Amino acid sequence: MTAGCRMIKSAHEIDLMRLANAATLEAYEWSWRQLKDGMTQREFGALISAAYQQLGFPGEASVMVGASSALPHGSAQPQIIYIDTPHDGFGPMGPYFLPSAFMR
Repeated sequence: MTAGCRMIKSAHEIDLMRLANAATLEAYEWSWRQLKDGMTQREFGALISAAYQQLGFPGEASVMVGASSALPHGSAQPQIIYIDTPHDGFGPMGPYFLPSAFMR
């Protein structure tokens, strides 16, 4: 019964889903452009929340980087985001590496 209700969407429900998708994409794009080398996952998450708020919606993101991203809930310890920094440190893959080419 539940599956049947979830499979069929009214035009209004589809419009709401499109609005949510557009708001999320805009919030993530804006936050992505603000990302700076050395930020923690909490700082980046705060940018995403602020972007949603500016768009008039409540919102947040669970940001996980580094070795702790393999854990179900990340790490309670601040993790650093590195941009254009070679891998080293946290095992064979090193710290989180984000090529600046993806920042554009």
